[in-house]
Amino acid sequence: MEPFQERVIEERDSLDAKRVALGGFMVSGEFQKLSHGERDRLKYQAGVMRDYSAILDERIRAFQSNTEEKAEPEEVVGNDTKPLWIESSKVVRAEALLDKEKRIKELEWKLANMGRWLDAHQPDVWKRGLLDALEPGEG
Repeated sequence: MEPFQERVIEERDSLDAKRVALGGFMVSGEFQKLSHGERDRLKYQAGVMRDYSAILDERIRAFQSNTEEKAEPEEVVGNDTKPLWIESSKVVRAEALLDKEKRIKELEWKLANMGRWLDAHQPDVWKRGLLDALEPGEG
């Protein structure tokens, strides 16, 4: 993998860590204390971050498919030629990160939808349940 491709993966990983942190904040009581306008801006930011992450995911998948489609370059050593292989551990790591990202996105989507439904239908019940789960024995 090229250095710039590794940087794209690092950028996506960093972005996703921030997305998870923002998602956790958005289901907290502190988020509910913010003004309606600020909550809307954070929701918009979360959506843009999700879209940006999806674009980075597409780029990473393209890196991998382009790598597979390219003919193997050859390195001439003396009179011998031998193929230069991509470091398979980096490809496997990128694939594992894509799988992890997919699972994170699914969980974020489920959590966000569950939170919206509970906000609309039983706001006090789910918040109290969440606080009990986060701080057992207090209440």
